[in-house]
Amino acid sequence: MKKLLSVISVFLVAVMLSGIGVKAAGNDKVEIKFKVGDSALLINGVKTEVETPYVAGEGTTLVPLRVITEAFGAEVNWEQDSKTIKLKYSDVNIKMQIGSSDVMVNTHTEKLTQAPVLSPNGVTMVPLRFISETFGASVSFDKSSNTITVVKEELVEGSTVTGLTDKSKVGDSYYGWSMNTPKDMFMDDRSFDGLETVFHDKNEAKIDIDIYLVDKDLSFDKDFADIKDSFKGYTLIKADKLTDSAGNRYMHFQAKDKEKFFDYKHYYKNNLIFDIETEAKPDAGNLQTLVELSDSFLLGFGDKENTYDLSNVDKDGYRTFKSEAYKVSLKVPSDWMDISDDTENKFSFSEFKLDSYSNIYFSVYSKSDKLTAESLATGDHNENIKYPNKKYASVTDVAEYEINKEIKGFAYELTTSGTKSDDGILTDIFFEKGDYIYNITFDLKNDNKELISNVLSSLTVDELDKNKVGVLLRNDYEKDATYVTKFGNWSLTMPMLWTEANDPTNEGGAYVHKSTQAALCFSTLDAGNVTASDLKDFVVNQCDTIHKSSDSKLEEDYLSEKIGNITYYHYCYSREVDGEKVYCTVYVGISNKKVYTFTIMEPEVIYGGVMKDEIKGIISSITVK
Repeated sequence: MKKLLSVISVFLVAVMLSGIGVKAAGNDKVEIKFKVGDSALLINGVKTEVETPYVAGEGTTLVPLRVITEAFGAEVNWEQDSKTIKLKYSDVNIKMQIGSSDVMVNTHTEKLTQAPVLSPNGVTMVPLRFISETFGASVSFDKSSNTITVVKEELVEGSTVTGLTDKSKVGDSYYGWSMNTPKDMFMDDRSFDGLETVFHDKNEAKIDIDIYLVDKDLSFDKDFADIKDSFKGYTLIKADKLTDSAGNRYMHFQAKDKEKFFDYKHYYKNNLIFDIETEAKPDAGNLQTLVELSDSFLLGFGDKENTYDLSNVDKDGYRTFKSEAYKVSLKVPSDWMDISDDTENKFSFSEFKLDSYSNIYFSVYSKSDKLTAESLATGDHNENIKYPNKKYASVTDVAEYEINKEIKGFAYELTTSGTKSDDGILTDIFFEKGDYIYNITFDLKNDNKELISNVLSSLTVDELDKNKVGVLLRNDYEKDATYVTKFGNWSLTMPMLWTEANDPTNEGGAYVHKSTQAALCFSTLDAGNVTASDLKDFVVNQCDTIHKSSDSKLEEDYLSEKIGNITYYHYCYSREVDGEKVYCTVYVGISNKKVYTFTIMEPEVIYGGVMKDEIKGIISSITVK
């Protein structure tokens, strides 16, 4: 019976989430009116029967979620497993959970006076005032008539970007751009690093401004041709190469199909590209206005008095990053970008340069009796020093570390030097706060102690509520286990740290090492006329062919070595791949009228380390029927 009731409850929730009624668009007037205790409500002037709203807790009025969806026309998603409700209305996103007083509004967390609940009939009941006011409406209560009224006025013609400014222009002083303020539009998204800004209107039209780095080898004409080709399948209206008043080159495209109209501008300025993409329905009544708005885009931030500055860069050249969910705040240099993925308890930043690989990583994990900041630091220390060649890498012991005046923890430092491209300093820091361990890692190409000091001195962490945040486990690699990979008549036993890079075939397979990014390729072929006695000559010829036909340097001439039950001849050559020195070691053996070839590609910093023993273990595991 309980299971059946659960199914019925889910069905009713789905019905309430998708309630059909008189919906308002994002900028239309919204009005909800009802007397406390009545089940009949006026929703945008239409009398609607719903489950009776009621007052809970300390005077919070709970109404069916259907009331919100019908009145505001909000988009709703329901996640059954976690009983989570997601609402989207204009530029506001609300995420709440049945039974929880925590609510996420866009990127920050707030507290509800009363959590959402499921009624005995399975109807989702939500706090009326909180959602309505978050959506920009006002809520009033007439005590004499016992009536609640919710009103959101229509966004009138001539008003500016919702929630931003009344100034005639918006822009970014750090990157140096500005444009006329998009009237009747919402700022749908603005990335922390300022590299993306998106405006949209109630008719699904949008203007997207993206900034990214120019590859030094990128040709303007080739770029133009590639972008023009990308519009194949559309009716091309415009394709121009232009120069603005400041001498910056740009290209301008317009295209359309039955569903979309595109206006696309592609500006070059110094080492940056600025993309302004306008997208709308072909029959949009404001199409010309949108194009004119796009045409107002300028590289420059000249009219400071009348331009609203979207930049979040402070006077010291840093941006303040905050996570309301994890109560963390820290400053990041202005010329770094946010590269965080969707993992909620991890934040990542990278230097905004084509030729730099400096990164900052921040993560949060649950503490336990066995897992502490010191034990985690020690474990990572031992793992990070395992593979690098001691010729290039050195590591300090894990020691106590003062992060700032408020926070102390443990840290170690790994330095690599003497390589062509892998030189750098990794400073790995761990500390505890309440029930959680925090890890901040600086992986820098240069020893930038000033940057580390500035970031750490800005770091603030408030204690988290374990009952609300829950368990946060590190999803570490399975280091000690193995698996068998096979196809056709061959098989290999691989450590779990190696993952398949492609699907194996009868002829072989390819694998990548998760920790070091080393690669292993294995292949088999019929020996034909090659026998064990002339395998040496076969390998010598192969070695000479590779060495002479490619831009490589022979590092080790052919040698013989017995691995398992098979004698292999091997040699090693090095070459540059994307500016990085890579060592390729080739093992060739013969058995059962088959030639087996293993090619191992290792970054310079690990070549000559313990990886060789791990590879030999894999080679010795081969079986061929």
